Amino acid sequence: YHQLQNWPKLEIALRNLATVMPTNPEAWYDLAGVQVMIGKLPEATVSLQKAIQLGQTRLATQPTARDLRAEAAKDGRFTPLRSRPEIQALLNPK
Repeated sequence: YHQLQNWPKLEIALRNLATVMPTNPEAWYDLAGVQVMIGKLPEATVSLQKAIQLGQTRLATQPTARDLRAEAAKDGRFTPLRSRPEIQALLNPK
Protein backbone atom coordinates (compact mmCIF):
# COMPACT_ATOMS: atom_id res chain seq x y z
CA TYR A 1 0.00 0.00 0.00
CA HIS A 2 2.91 2.35 0.65
CA GLN A 3 4.30 1.86 -2.85
CA LEU A 4 0.83 2.42 -4.28
CA GLN A 5 0.39 5.47 -2.03
CA ASN A 6 -2.90 4.06 -0.87
CA TRP A 7 -2.80 5.76 2.54
CA PRO A 8 -6.25 4.69 3.78
CA LYS A 9 -5.47 1.01 3.12
CA LEU A 10 -2.01 1.44 4.63
CA GLU A 11 -3.59 2.89 7.75
CA ILE A 12 -5.83 -0.15 8.07
CA ALA A 13 -2.89 -2.50 7.63
CA LEU A 14 -0.80 -0.63 10.20
CA ARG A 15 -3.70 -0.45 12.65
CA ASN A 16 -4.05 -4.22 12.32
CA LEU A 17 -0.31 -4.62 12.89
CA ALA A 18 -0.47 -2.44 16.01
CA THR A 19 -3.40 -4.53 17.23
CA VAL A 20 -1.58 -7.84 16.87
CA MET A 21 1.74 -6.37 18.10
CA PRO A 22 0.57 -3.85 20.72
CA THR A 23 3.97 -3.54 22.38
CA ASN A 24 5.86 -2.80 19.15
CA PRO A 25 6.68 0.93 19.16
CA GLU A 26 7.50 1.05 15.45
CA ALA A 27 4.04 -0.22 14.55
CA TRP A 28 2.47 2.68 16.46
CA TYR A 29 5.01 5.17 15.08
CA ASP A 30 4.32 4.18 11.48
CA LEU A 31 0.57 4.22 12.13
CA ALA A 32 0.85 7.74 13.55
CA GLY A 33 2.75 8.91 10.49
CA VAL A 34 0.09 7.65 8.11
CA GLN A 35 -2.72 9.02 10.25
CA VAL A 36 -1.16 12.50 10.04
CA MET A 37 -0.86 12.17 6.28
CA ILE A 38 -4.58 11.44 5.92
CA GLY A 39 -5.63 14.15 8.34
CA LYS A 40 -6.54 12.04 11.35
CA LEU A 41 -4.71 14.24 13.85
CA PRO A 42 -6.47 13.13 17.05
CA GLU A 43 -5.83 9.48 16.20
CA ALA A 44 -2.25 10.26 15.21
CA THR A 45 -1.68 11.99 18.53
CA VAL A 46 -2.78 8.89 20.44
CA SER A 47 -0.70 6.58 18.23
CA LEU A 48 2.41 8.75 18.53
CA GLN A 49 2.01 8.96 22.30
CA LYS A 50 1.83 5.17 22.46
CA ALA A 51 4.87 4.80 20.18
CA ILE A 52 7.01 7.16 22.24
CA GLN A 53 5.94 5.65 25.56
CA LEU A 54 6.68 2.12 24.34
CA GLY A 55 9.94 3.29 22.80
CA GLN A 56 11.09 4.91 26.04
CA THR A 57 10.23 1.75 27.98
CA ARG A 58 12.27 -0.29 25.51
CA LEU A 59 15.22 2.13 25.72
CA ALA A 60 15.35 1.57 29.47
CA THR A 61 16.31 -2.06 28.89
CA GLN A 62 17.86 -1.77 25.40
CA PRO A 63 19.90 1.45 25.26
CA THR A 64 20.92 0.86 21.63
CA ALA A 65 17.32 0.59 20.41
CA ARG A 66 15.83 3.17 18.06
CA ASP A 67 14.97 6.41 19.89
CA LEU A 68 11.52 7.23 18.57
CA ARG A 69 11.24 10.38 20.68
CA ALA A 70 14.30 11.86 18.97
CA GLU A 71 13.07 10.73 15.57
CA ALA A 72 9.59 12.16 16.10
CA ALA A 73 11.10 15.51 17.07
CA LYS A 74 12.76 15.68 13.62
CA ASP A 75 10.23 13.80 11.46
CA GLY A 76 8.47 16.31 9.22
CA ARG A 77 5.29 14.24 9.15
CA PHE A 78 4.65 15.14 12.78
CA THR A 79 4.90 18.92 12.37
CA PRO A 80 1.09 19.30 12.63
CA LEU A 81 1.18 17.55 16.01
CA ARG A 82 4.04 19.46 17.60
CA SER A 83 1.82 22.32 18.77
CA ARG A 84 -0.32 19.93 20.83
CA PRO A 85 0.54 20.12 24.54
CA GLU A 86 0.49 16.35 24.99
CA ILE A 87 3.03 15.91 22.18
CA GLN A 88 5.20 18.79 23.40
CA ALA A 89 5.33 17.11 26.82
CA LEU A 90 6.48 13.84 25.25
CA LEU A 91 9.04 15.38 22.92
CA ASN A 92 10.46 17.78 25.52
CA PRO A 93 10.37 16.00 28.88
CA LYS A 94 11.71 17.82 31.91
